[in-house]
Amino acid sequence: MLCAGALWGQGETEKRKIAVYLTATENVESEVKRLINNQIITALTRTNRYTLIERNDIFVQQIDKERVTQLSGRVSDNQITKLGEGYGAVAVCIVDVGSLKGELSVDMRMVSVEKETIIRSGSADGHFSGISDIRKIVDLATADMLEGSSSTSSNTPSGGNTNNTPTNTPQKLTVGMSYQGGIIAYIDATGQHGLIAAPQDQSADIQWYDGNYIVTGATGTAIGTGKSNTKKIVQKQGSGNYAAKLCDDLVLNGYDDWYLPSKDELNELYKNKYLIGGFSTKKDFYWSSSEHNFNNAWLQYFNDGSQYYYFKYYTYRVRAVRAF
Repeated sequence: MLCAGALWGQGETEKRKIAVYLTATENVESEVKRLINNQIITALTRTNRYTLIERNDIFVQQIDKERVTQLSGRVSDNQITKLGEGYGAVAVCIVDVGSLKGELSVDMRMVSVEKETIIRSGSADGHFSGISDIRKIVDLATADMLEGSSSTSSNTPSGGNTNNTPTNTPQKLTVGMSYQGGIIAYIDATGQHGLIAAPQDQSADIQWYDGNYIVTGATGTAIGTGKSNTKKIVQKQGSGNYAAKLCDDLVLNGYDDWYLPSKDELNELYKNKYLIGGFSTKKDFYWSSSEHNFNNAWLQYFNDGSQYYYFKYYTYRVRAVRAF
């Protein structure tokens, strides 16, 4: 869901265009998405810095076309900004909406079309049972984005006043955000590091092993051990078509440091599967890189979160991750 708008910087005479793009997890109802979209337009208009212009249907169709090519239903930030640039936008406000068990999360970020970097971000979440709750959460997220620190002046999302002094405030990251080649799946206590999941599965049916039962030594289960597990598996098993090798060879969205997640890292993907998106709803077992013994490795059932160790020759799904 997308609309285009015009941004007026205070003290400026040049009209600047901005696009607003909203994406949501599959369990967010269409009426809720429509309400959120309209509320964002209202909230931005109330600032007196934005004037919404007529929605550009061609732009929307092109965004939707990009979305169809991705199993996750998401479009990366650089795809959106490149389309925005073609229509004269200087920035895009990207809104990610998630809902689970009566809780609503709204994450917003303003992305510079010129630099393809986030220049403002904000978020809010809370319980909702009706329209007033949704509006309150959206208003809080919008205010957080507009009033918080940014890397440029709040009046100029891209270009404009060259006298603006950038701040050193770290970018605010949230689970479910498109970032560095994928979707943020986990953030550690620092708020600046964690795991990024690929936007879609790398395989629907692949074995854990290369056809030979050996001990690889990839026994790490904790968060942070998946990368070393993957290296150990590949070093022991060598070439072939198997889960760890598939992830180790992956080059996606400009990054080549993907790996098969450990048992605990895979569990983070399960816990945030609705925010990450693109997981199977049919055959829901996913391999981890954590080895149990020479016969078995750990996997997870994404319907209920159960984890088991099972024979390495079975074929299950794989979702690669990378650390940031």
